[in-house]
Amino acid sequence: MEEDIKAVSDGTLSYRENRLFLEESSWEEIGERYGTPCYVYSQQAIVSRIKALQFAFKSFSPLLCYSIKANSNLSILRLMKRWGLGLDVVSEGELRRAKKAGFSGSKIVFAGAGKTPAEIKLAVRHKIFCFNVENEEELDYIEKYAAGEKWAVNCALRLNLDVDVKTHHYVKTAKKNTKFGLDLETAASVVARREKWRWAKITGIHFHLGSQIKEPSGYSQALAKVKDFCERSKFFPKILDIGGGFGIVYNPAERISPLSAFSEVICSSLKQWPSVFLILEPGRFLVGSGGFLLTRVLYVKKRGGKTFVIVDAAMNDLIRPSFYGSYHHIIPVRKKGSGQMMVDVVGPVCETGDYLAKERSIPGLLEPGDLVVVAGCGAYGFSMASNYNSRRRPCEVLVAGAKKYLIRKRESFQDLWRLEETGL
Repeated sequence: MEEDIKAVSDGTLSYRENRLFLEESSWEEIGERYGTPCYVYSQQAIVSRIKALQFAFKSFSPLLCYSIKANSNLSILRLMKRWGLGLDVVSEGELRRAKKAGFSGSKIVFAGAGKTPAEIKLAVRHKIFCFNVENEEELDYIEKYAAGEKWAVNCALRLNLDVDVKTHHYVKTAKKNTKFGLDLETAASVVARREKWRWAKITGIHFHLGSQIKEPSGYSQALAKVKDFCERSKFFPKILDIGGGFGIVYNPAERISPLSAFSEVICSSLKQWPSVFLILEPGRFLVGSGGFLLTRVLYVKKRGGKTFVIVDAAMNDLIRPSFYGSYHHIIPVRKKGSGQMMVDVVGPVCETGDYLAKERSIPGLLEPGDLVVVAGCGAYGFSMASNYNSRRRPCEVLVAGAKKYLIRKRESFQDLWRLEETGL
């Protein structure tokens, strides 16, 4: 059990006298102070991931652009800024968050398959470092607004390389049947006509294979295809953005290649481009293992040979199990009793699909009032939360050793309707 919780928390979780701690903070104290459900993040875990990534790719001194979509809390963004990272944004809202957090445009990359003209105009005005371009028409908008600002902007063509990786089909982004990127024939045509755009400077290549990638072979395939494309089109990029996607451990039984394996494959494949400016866009890898959802048991219901543990967190708080069928490790805050409980951990939302775990073996004994921690919630947890069933979104807390900081208040009931009009 101890090894399992270390695996899913980067070593930040531990039991002390049968009580669970995050770094030097007691989960019981967190629950008492902030209530449940509650998202909690470990600064130690996030910083250790930043350092690991910086070390693994130090030979290329890349621009690490944290992918805001994973977790967009301003305190998390400011932590990234403190450690020298840039940001990957995909909407006007994310761009405005980046500026609110104090990021310079020179450290921002704007991606996304459906950028609006207004978003492009704003990004040009903020002098972002690079657009990852997915449609030829984007270049015309960028040209128009960059000419108006008299400021040339880098553009990296996002290639759809038709490379398959072993991950959930919803987060595969490099297959030809997805909406992302330019096919190689179209990209070659754009490259051949690149002098057409004076202010939208086509200086780079971008690809992104997907998310939660468990082993690095897809990157070697992708980089070989990029090399072939560049040689055939006689286009040699100054910028190469290889996206993100490195996986994390959600289930202690699964095997994820270490970061060193990814960096070895990528860096060896890039030897032919020693002077290229490398960009990576990690999201989940940096924050996923450092985030947790604290929830309280409301009821334990036994029926038809099944045991349902009903907790106060639901699919509106953490949608990944319902949406992706994802595994999240469930950890009791107190060790009680011996043996195992085989349970479904479910929430209060009126959907059969509202669950956090199915047919899960939980150590010890769970009773109403007990606290449990759901691991692996730092990425695509709060950022995908909703107000379904008119439920308030949880608060967010950052833990640094024994210190705890409330970094987002729990929504009030008034927040649920404050933007609405009666219409009558």
